[in-house]
Amino acid sequence: MRDRRGEGPLGPAEPLPPMDPTEPNQDHPTPSPTTRRRLAALDVGDKRIGVAVTDALRITCQPVGTVERQSLAKDCAAIEAMLAPYDVELVVAGLPLNPRGDEGEQADRVRHFCERFTRETGRQVAYQDERFSTAEGERMLIQSG
Repeated sequence: MRDRRGEGPLGPAEPLPPMDPTEPNQDHPTPSPTTRRRLAALDVGDKRIGVAVTDALRITCQPVGTVERQSLAKDCAAIEAMLAPYDVELVVAGLPLNPRGDEGEQADRVRHFCERFTRETGRQVAYQDERFSTAEGERMLIQSG
């Protein structure tokens, strides 16, 4: 324990050496695979946008909110506000392709929104084919009992 003068049982405290930027910071180590940055998911619709975020291990995804569509700028700002408390590395948007795999009108709208979202926020967006996601989810639920 140190007294008021900063002296402890071994004498005055030594000043800390300056930090070397090339050395890893032991107070804030590089994240391990068990503490990866999160992913966010967007379900972009004409009236609403669903927003979800994975847990730190990227095992599950929980909804964090819904944005009622107003304007591109307001929608982007609202989503960014929802994502701000999380350490999000990448945003994934569902891309509604036609059964043959072609992009239709709704896919064009999703891409248009996500391109604007990237410009507004600087966040990278990846797309996920969601053609059979509902059927696949139902099949998994049935199989799990």
